[in-house]
Amino acid sequence: MIQKIKDQLLSHVVTIGIGMVGALLLFVGKEVLPPVLPVLLGKMPSRAILALLALSIILNIALLVIVLLVRKQQRLKVMFGIYWDSDNVPHCPSCKSMLCNYDYYRSDYGGFGFYCIKCGKFVAIQDESGQNIPLPEALARLKA
Repeated sequence: MIQKIKDQLLSHVVTIGIGMVGALLLFVGKEVLPPVLPVLLGKMPSRAILALLALSIILNIALLVIVLLVRKQQRLKVMFGIYWDSDNVPHCPSCKSMLCNYDYYRSDYGGFGFYCIKCGKFVAIQDESGQNIPLPEALARLKA
């Protein structure tokens, strides 16, 4: 629950920050460009201006692609002490790598759970009261 609130707040902070930078750019463009633009256009060759315009367009397209790829990454939700993606595949709460070794492990928790190959931790599926629950039950609750 707290992680969900943090994620939503972070996404809104980024949106507000982007909006503020955009407003600042518009203000600077409106106030600075009218007196400076005629001087620049008069002294710079038209090939240089076209090259800068093409470079600007290419960089903007590259940034747009990066933003879209980052937004497309799967968002993970926390349930039962484990991250789950939209396909209900479990991910490690420490390193967020995919968990796939569900078995019985002898550990402090004892019982069934996952062993993360990447960080070497045992991850048990636990409900709100801290009791271990089996994977099929967790998946059924996730789908409900």
